[in-house]
Amino acid sequence: MSRAERSRYVTIRAVIIGILIMPVNLYWIIIAKEPYHYQSVPISFALLYNVVFIMSVLVFINSLLRRFFRKGTLNQGELLTIHVILCFTTTVGGMDMMQILPCVMEHAFGFATPENEWENLFHRYIPEWLSVRDQSVLEPYYNGDSSFYNPKYIYAWLKPALVWSSFVFALVFVMLCVNVIIRKSWVEQSKLSFPIIQLPLEMTRAKCSPFKNRLIWIGIAISGGIALINGLHSLHPVIPQLRILPNYHNLSKYFHNKPWNAIGWTPVGVIPSIVGLSFFMPLDLSFSCWVFYLLWKMQRILFSAIGTKVMSVVTSHNIAFLNQQTFGAVMGIAVICLWLSRDHFKKLVQGLFGKDSEAYGAGEPVRYENAILGLAAGGAFLFFFSWGVGMKLWVVVVFFVLYYAFALSITRLRAELGAPVHDFHATGPDQIMTEVFGTRMLGGRTL
Repeated sequence: MSRAERSRYVTIRAVIIGILIMPVNLYWIIIAKEPYHYQSVPISFALLYNVVFIMSVLVFINSLLRRFFRKGTLNQGELLTIHVILCFTTTVGGMDMMQILPCVMEHAFGFATPENEWENLFHRYIPEWLSVRDQSVLEPYYNGDSSFYNPKYIYAWLKPALVWSSFVFALVFVMLCVNVIIRKSWVEQSKLSFPIIQLPLEMTRAKCSPFKNRLIWIGIAISGGIALINGLHSLHPVIPQLRILPNYHNLSKYFHNKPWNAIGWTPVGVIPSIVGLSFFMPLDLSFSCWVFYLLWKMQRILFSAIGTKVMSVVTSHNIAFLNQQTFGAVMGIAVICLWLSRDHFKKLVQGLFGKDSEAYGAGEPVRYENAILGLAAGGAFLFFFSWGVGMKLWVVVVFFVLYYAFALSITRLRAELGAPVHDFHATGPDQIMTEVFGTRMLGGRTL
């Protein structure tokens, strides 16, 4: 894509519209999590339904305006720019990212009691500039009946919030630099299918309005009707419930004796949106998903039969060390991704030190030289930040190498398979490094 073509897509008005919609989008994902303590909607699925809904409204308004004003309406590139902005703010501002960060900043001090002895155990390891520890600030934070717009409260939260924001910015900035470096290999050379982008592409096409397609309305009526009926059932139990979702049907309840009861939670059901998304998945990769899922269940049964103790799925040392197997698989995917892109990296390096750097990097949104400099600068910031907090130097290097290997593997899964969810509980670098090296070797401040 040339610079002129990009300028028609990433326009100032598209960015402004995305920024104006951003508060509404963030408010939605906060409210969506309210009814339950750990409700993962709406950001646990690859196709973010809040973004899909907002984009549907935007496309509908844009289609109406196009009838009266042939020029001046948003083109497909501008709509996709808004889509990217909303997706980005949803993931960064959602669950397990910025929504959980304020809790990390204060929880160790707000829930410290004489009985749990947290103050003696690890408070000294947490820097003051990363935490909120003033009890006179935390008490109204928990109990309410107060306003945040108090100079004392703002000052207590401002410094750690700004420091952590800089950390999150660097964390995501490094990922964006990696995206710039591998884009040509994945998009133009490997030609990955990117299943989850197919719906936004179809929605934003100017010559093909999705609102005129009867099949789309039939699909919306079926999936939306099921959700509507079940929602009405929760308000008025006299309305019958359509129990087709997986959480209503757990096969493990039919197995009470060993070794079959080791199968664990095995939900079976239909999620209409996931059924639709699965049609975009490559057949061989979709086949691998459920085959290895069954293999995972078979391992649980087999190891129970030979006498291995069965533990919960979310604990680290569960039966057959399945979480450790998952970690190895994720690292394997990362290594394979890098190996498959070896020719691209070779040409990239040759271009950096040769005369044809402009030729190979032509059309890229960011020059490879700038992306590599950004990667180095962001990585250095993360390194010195973690070192300043008190982590050991070798731990910082190993941790972030494993962390970004996870990010690379998840991105590849999204780009090639379009998997709607990924579930890597107790398989992250924090758990694995603790198990491999031990807590004494890591030390209290690093932990």
